[in-house]
Formats: sequence, C-alpha cells, structure tokens
Amino acid sequence: MAGSSADSFAWVGSRGLAYCYAGGAHGRSGWEKYTGYTDAYHNAIGQTGVDTSKFLYPQVVYAYCADTDAEAEEITRQYLMEQRRFSEAHYENRRYGGGSGAPDQSADLQQSFKDAADDVIVGDVIGSPETCIRKMKAYCDFFKPNYLLLSISFGLIPQDLVLKSMERLSRYVLPAFANERELVTA
Repeated sequence: MAGSSADSFAWVGSRGLAYCYAGGAHGRSGWEKYTGYTDAYHNAIGQTGVDTSKFLYPQVVYAYCADTDAEAEEITRQYLMEQRRFSEAHYENRRYGGGSGAPDQSADLQQSFKDAADDVIVGDVIGSPETCIRKMKAYCDFFKPNYLLLSISFGLIPQDLVLKSMERLSRYVLPAFANERELVTA
C-alpha cells in the first residue's frame, strides 16, 4: 500500500501490510522524508508480529534517459512543467467552480514549477546513460529497495520520446544492475 507521510506509513504497518514509496519520484525532497516514514512503519509493524521477511517494498523513481544530460534535463523540465500547469488549471477550475480554468501564471507559481522540476532532475534517474547509472546506484544505496519501479512516462512526455528513453534504459542502464537480479527482474 502506498504511503506519503509518517502517519500513512504507520497506518500501513499497523495493518501488517507492505508499503510502496512513491516519494522518491518527486526529487530530493522525497529522499529527506523517507527515513522518518520507514521508522514509523517499522515501529508500527513491529507491534503486529507479522513476518515481513518476504515482503517487497516497491520504490518509485522517475527515469528519463537521453543521449546527453542536457537533453534529458530539457525534456524532463519541459514536460513536467507542462504537467504542473495542466494540473494547476484543473484544480484552479475545481476550486472556483468552473471559471476559465486558465492556470495561474504568477511568478511564484512558475518558480514553484521550476523548483519542482529542478528537484526531480537532481534527485531522480534523469540524464545520459552514464548519469542514469550513477543516479540509480545512488538511489539504490540510499533507499535500499528490493523492488524498484522506474516511472518512465511521467509528465506529458510524448510516447516517441518515452520509447527512446526506454530503449536507452534497457540497453545501457539496466545491464549495469544485472547482478542485482531481484531488483532488475522485479
């Protein structure tokens, strides 16, 4: 079950369930919160007596692989920011009962979109094949996932670009993790 706060992780643990963490797919800010969440989970599940030795704990991270870091960053930034603008228009429309649905174009909101994209570019598996390998290793070293889910079609990235990224990830990045049999096959 997915959790996104210490309280939700504790709730999942108190029911004897495994957690899925998608906060890693939101850049470095998700990394900073993770330890507190898993501490709450382990405290709660420890009180249930459930054997967790065979549990899978999926971790979700955004992944986009291009020929160069600059290309991957540009595509990630463009399509994540478009998605954020689209989402903001949707919620703005819902908040104000119809209206124009036009997204707020304030400098503060645009800066928050840019900051969120920057956070993902730094913290997720975004870059050239070499950079993706380095970032995925850092991610795995920090989160120690036993089930890694690469979110490869995030934002509003067009399908042709997603397929090119998938090809690079499968050809160049995943082979670097071939000895991590459980992680890669999961």
